[in-house]
Amino acid sequence: MTVTAVWPGEALPLPAPTKTQLEKLSQQLQTMLQDNLVSLAVHGSVARGEYRPGSSDVDLIIVLESLSVPLLTELRQPLRLARDAARIESMLLLRGEIARSADVFPLFYDEIAACHVVLAGRPPLEGVDVSDEHLRLRIEQELREINTRLRRLTIDAMEQGRFFVNALEHKLRQVRYPLLALLRLRGLTVPDTKLRTVLAAATRRWPAPLDALTHVSDNPSGALEALFTLLGHAIEDVDRTDP
Repeated sequence: MTVTAVWPGEALPLPAPTKTQLEKLSQQLQTMLQDNLVSLAVHGSVARGEYRPGSSDVDLIIVLESLSVPLLTELRQPLRLARDAARIESMLLLRGEIARSADVFPLFYDEIAACHVVLAGRPPLEGVDVSDEHLRLRIEQELREINTRLRRLTIDAMEQGRFFVNALEHKLRQVRYPLLALLRLRGLTVPDTKLRTVLAAATRRWPAPLDALTHVSDNPSGALEALFTLLGHAIEDVDRTDP
């Protein structure tokens, strides 16, 4: 689902001071960049409707026609001020490099294309085609890396109470988009990108106890077992080139 809006975008789930800072930065960039600005868009938790004040960043993509050291120097102040004032984290991309880098950033680009809010210009990945095979390989890499790091986390922190619970919940948030992308790659429809929705769809495809995954603090060891089970099934699935 691509979400496209024009500022002021009342649907953006942002506190008033943060929204004001984002609007200010948007106007500054449009004035500074003029025709060099291809797209200005928000993605991540804000676009998904999952922004949490005090803990979430505002992820901003700035797509340009051209970029130089003098322009980077000029952009330095407004981008740093926005980051310090409202946790607005900006990524600069060139229009001409996006299509050529889709093979190395397929999952990242797929996530942005699936859910973003346009503040100015065109959709940030307009016309970019992400190969299913590149996407499959990147999903497999992400899932295997999460699985490997989860083993280390278990060794290092399983008896550390709240820290371990928080770390497990973080792993579940990390695995959300690779699982969602794999479900879609396998032709399945997932109604939204919320963590519980994705986990529910994932555990239907790859059997694992959903309740344990959504109530980590009630039984951390059960959640750990469930996550290892889910990852094992998903990795076996993504390792196949056929659906």
